Amino acid sequence: MNGQRKTPKMLAVQKRIGSPLEKVLPEMITDLGQSGSAEELGVSKATVGYWLLKLGIEVRRVALGPGDKLTVERADGDVLEIKRVGETLEVRRTA
Repeated sequence: MNGQRKTPKMLAVQKRIGSPLEKVLPEMITDLGQSGSAEELGVSKATVGYWLLKLGIEVRRVALGPGDKLTVERADGDVLEIKRVGETLEVRRTA
């Protein structure tokens, strides 16, 4: 985790959701956005932004046209496929 300790609030949320934030946040941000992720986690958007910085998670904006897809290979070996379906993004784990 970039040599940083997790805050008590980070640890509490991790315990409640049952997964490490550094694993959950990238997919959640991709799927729900920062505001939606904050709402889902029960914290403020500013808190999510702070956690992203603290955990070293970069958020990049990518424009996908109709039928386009993006493949993300995560450091732990997981592969995510992000595909635009109509007006929404579909995220699925492929490996």
